[in-house]
Amino acid sequence: MKTHSFSAGFEPQTLEAKILQDSDRLDAIGTVGVARCFYVSGRMGSALYDFTNPTATGRGYEDTQFAIEHFHTKLLNLASGFQTGEGARLAAVRHARLVSFLADFMDEIGG
Repeated sequence: MKTHSFSAGFEPQTLEAKILQDSDRLDAIGTVGVARCFYVSGRMGSALYDFTNPTATGRGYEDTQFAIEHFHTKLLNLASGFQTGEGARLAAVRHARLVSFLADFMDEIGG
């Protein structure tokens, strides 16, 4: 089903497609999403973050180069696109976890 993909940009039409899309996006956010982000980024050879500019000040985010920047280009945007009430409720909880993790991460690296 092509409608579950975030990047494909298709709107699901059936309840089943909406549930599938929500489920796929729930896997991408929250603590599991953090783990997935770092795993995939590591497999692709990306650095954890830009040691000289961890907040990407003065430049666009480069999520193919720095794993933590994927939070800004995708992960933090996912919670607003849920199709079902329960999906949106779960997404809000997981989104808060992402925000908290990112704040803690930046605090620890001095970003």
